[in-house]
Amino acid sequence: MNKWLVTILVVLFLGGCAAKARISPESVSQKEAETTEEAEQTSSVGELKVDEVLVVVNGEEISLNDYNEKLKGLSNYERARYRGEEGHQDFLKGIILQRIMVQKAKELGLDKDEEVQQRITNLVHEITERVLMESLIKQEILDKVAVTDKEAKEYYKENKEEFEEKEKVQARHILLATEEEAIEVRKQLDEGADFAELAIEKSTDKHTGAKGGDLGLFERGRMIAEFEEVCFALEIGEISGPVKTQFGYHIIKLEDKKEAGKKEFYEVSDGIKKKLLSGKQQEVHTKWLTKLEDDADIDMKTTFGAESEE
Repeated sequence: MNKWLVTILVVLFLGGCAAKARISPESVSQKEAETTEEAEQTSSVGELKVDEVLVVVNGEEISLNDYNEKLKGLSNYERARYRGEEGHQDFLKGIILQRIMVQKAKELGLDKDEEVQQRITNLVHEITERVLMESLIKQEILDKVAVTDKEAKEYYKENKEEFEEKEKVQARHILLATEEEAIEVRKQLDEGADFAELAIEKSTDKHTGAKGGDLGLFERGRMIAEFEEVCFALEIGEISGPVKTQFGYHIIKLEDKKEAGKKEFYEVSDGIKKKLLSGKQQEVHTKWLTKLEDDADIDMKTTFGAESEE
């Protein structure tokens, strides 16, 4: 079987299994966000109308709406695999294959099989319950819980340490086995050699070497002391001499430096609101579920799961 057929089948069937995940306020709100993202993605399919037919398979039409409904069953990660024109084509091929298989199953009379019909009934019941519970949580919790700008600002003021940033630097390095090699590389740099190219060619740190020696942005305490001391003492664009550590000899170039400071409210307000909203939703959700259970008439007919009285 072609590779794309296997991939699509796995994604389609796993997408259906995802409906069994535990329901929580976060899962409902996440689903709403995914629906928005999915709408943005599918709107790019030739700017078609939702009822426009994409393909006819053995006399059965598959519309853009059918395509979108299938896409809803996938997670963000799975949908990311089908971006762009080629991705849309691959996903449509999977839907076509699925439709052909369903048609073949009906042709063989499997839709009349008693066991199959019972499984379908069970699935419909399960999906119905899930949709009803999600709708209830949205109405009773998500639509009623919000975080104001005032609450976010109060959190910002009361948790200042959370938004403090230490001094950070961005550096590159070339790691060499001996001091003589490090001195030779430093000489080549003085003569105009490109740092990134030398890192790719000569660094024994193959992981960073493949990226031109780039170590990214880091704060104090992330690197070993000897290395860090030199990094934070360099000026932007400056290149060090050989720096000995337990790993060998480093030639270091400072790319950027960010002074210590505190993030402004406007930079973190969205994150604060999301954090506070999640906390509020969980608190309300827990109390709401407890009340729901307390108000219900529950007549337990079994001791299943209860602790032994022995």
